[in-house]
Amino acid sequence: MKLQKRLIAFLLFVLLATLTFALIQKTQHPNSSGGYEINRIQVADHTLDVYIADTNNKREIGLAVFDEISEQQGMLFVFDTVDRQIFWMKNMKFDIDIIWINGQEIVDITKNVPVQNGASDSELFRYRPRSEVDKVLEVKAGWVDKFDISIGENISM
Repeated sequence: MKLQKRLIAFLLFVLLATLTFALIQKTQHPNSSGGYEINRIQVADHTLDVYIADTNNKREIGLAVFDEISEQQGMLFVFDTVDRQIFWMKNMKFDIDIIWINGQEIVDITKNVPVQNGASDSELFRYRPRSEVDKVLEVKAGWVDKFDISIGENISM
């Protein structure tokens, strides 16, 4: 009887330790969603799985929660109003391309935006489109050139 209780206690401990470890790994894995909804979109002829940043908090943090993303991933920032949105690279760990979208049309592209490690908020460069947008797509740097994406092409969700 005593042996059974010890065995059960040991197995419960192992189970709890395993679950805790799995939870920690999931929250630190760059491919986990980080609390973002994931949708599939089409950019020209290319499919991407994108994290949706549709609240002020999610838009403020953006891709900075990830150590990296794959070529099949991105983040789509969705705004309630059409405006010349301003973006920066605060706390980013990798370079990106920024695709500026109004409605379903790409209206501007900013390629190979570099990280700015060690820069204070006042030193961070601000990026903005030439015209007003209601969505912004961030992808891994070089993606726009690799897939020959250009202004005037459409996205679909």
